[in-house]
Amino acid sequence: MSGELQETGNHHDSLWLDEDTSSAFTVIETCARGELLLCAKHSDVGHAYRVSVATLRNSSAYFDTLLDPNKFSEGAAVQRRLRELTRSHVDVTLLPTSDLPRVSISDFGQVPKAKTSELAFKLFLDILHNPTVFVSVPHPHFIAILALIADRFDATGPISLYVLNSGWKKKPAKPDKNRKSDLQIELLRRQKLLIGLLLGFQDWVYCYSSELIYQGSEKWKSALTDDDGGAPWWYLPHGVEEELFHRRSCLFETLGSIQSHFLDLYSRPAPQPQCRLGYDSSWQCDSFQLGEMVRFFTRKGTLSMQNTFGHFQDAQRYTGNVEDLLSSLRQCPTYQIDKNHFHCGLRNRLEPVLSSIVPSLPRAGICLHCWKHNRSEDSWGENPMGGKWYLGIGRLKTMSQGCHDHGSIKAMCTADERDWTPPVA
Repeated sequence: MSGELQETGNHHDSLWLDEDTSSAFTVIETCARGELLLCAKHSDVGHAYRVSVATLRNSSAYFDTLLDPNKFSEGAAVQRRLRELTRSHVDVTLLPTSDLPRVSISDFGQVPKAKTSELAFKLFLDILHNPTVFVSVPHPHFIAILALIADRFDATGPISLYVLNSGWKKKPAKPDKNRKSDLQIELLRRQKLLIGLLLGFQDWVYCYSSELIYQGSEKWKSALTDDDGGAPWWYLPHGVEEELFHRRSCLFETLGSIQSHFLDLYSRPAPQPQCRLGYDSSWQCDSFQLGEMVRFFTRKGTLSMQNTFGHFQDAQRYTGNVEDLLSSLRQCPTYQIDKNHFHCGLRNRLEPVLSSIVPSLPRAGICLHCWKHNRSEDSWGENPMGGKWYLGIGRLKTMSQGCHDHGSIKAMCTADERDWTPPVA
């Protein structure tokens, strides 16, 4: 690669012209005594960074491989040029940038071709060369791009440490004064989840994966698709998007089985009624409660009644959030066929069931440790527990590193069958 160096009028930067491609690169001295010119062009604008070969190789597995003279031509060419300069008794660290060996890169990973990505790449190199460089707390969008670049060049360790030490994680950017839309809230949630996944922030992964499962996604309202629009946070990597969609489906299936349990309990043939009046228990009370139950579930949108002959459409998928659904179920009135039947209805049986499982539902979020080290066991989609689950007994399968909490919620939500009858005291 040949070229010439020109002054730009800016005392910080100069302009390097690549004669082979007629491309202009703004020269930035990331390391004033660096011995390599790293020419990066992710969009229409190119920058040439003066960097340290040793720093790049020590901090990034990608650059360590690229600059290895025994593996890639780029590394071999850099080594030959540095040896030539050394034999000429030249102190390479004092040379102008025009005399340095050069390496070109054009792929920053799945980041937008915008100025934000260029600024993030510059900061990425700054952090590798000077982990104490100060930058004010940026928006999570910027940190997400920085994390993607770090992942692309296999240098997430230094970036993760920097984000922690700089306080960015504890002091996120101030929220906009204007009220955010649901889509903006989801975007922020997804970006933070992606940051957690790439930089190893276990608490962020657990928190924001739980929120996505609970609140749902605009992407999931019809079906899961991989049309991500070029932004990785809209289709999370490493199988996470599919897993979150599946866990949410399992959660709704579990809650739906509670409804089915009580409908079946009051409608199936039985030797004695569900009515709890005692000596005056009656089948008429059961029929009344079943009718009120069907009306309540239908009114709340959790039950759709259809005939089984002729043409009919499938029931519409529930797209609300889990909290709203639980709140709706808990609004069930105390139905009485007359003033004597105090404890015969759905409410007295439903409330204890909900109270026993609601505290465990947030544990449906992804545990980053288990996901990274034992994904095949941790995944609800790849490894459902199956079998029959009993309320109050819930079969608990020990997870890797003793992560029992999310093992219990997985056992309940991925069972083939659930019995919601409370255990006899």
